[in-house]
Amino acid sequence: MPRVLRNEPEEAVLFRLMALWERWLPHRMVKNARPTGLKKGVLYVAATTSAWAQEVTLRSKEILEKLRRGAPRASLASMRVRTGRLPERIVPPPRVERRVIPLAKLPDALAVPLENLHDPKLREVFDAAIRTSLGKVVETPREP
Repeated sequence: MPRVLRNEPEEAVLFRLMALWERWLPHRMVKNARPTGLKKGVLYVAATTSAWAQEVTLRSKEILEKLRRGAPRASLASMRVRTGRLPERIVPPPRVERRVIPLAKLPDALAVPLENLHDPKLREVFDAAIRTSLGKVVETPREP
């Protein structure tokens, strides 16, 4: 795996940096400035106005340090900020939660063999696995 990640394309690294940008920077900054490209260690950022471009430029050292911690293989050397159209925000995937069904609602075809298991630890493991796999999957959307 390390050999594969060593040759990671700049687009994949940029995607990771965009996700870190969304997660670690203040909401107002994310709303008004976002990475648009990465080339030879230079992170290109678009800002909605010249005031936001100046704000990002003034905080570029701090921002680059945060991004380097989150993506050390990105080899970020500097940042160039310009006013322009912002790329789409990255929307995090929905949070998936599996609700476990109660033991009383297990079908007899599964409950009876489960009760007949003599090893209590094995019974506990199978019980948890069966109730989880039969449970309801609930997706909770996250805020973009």
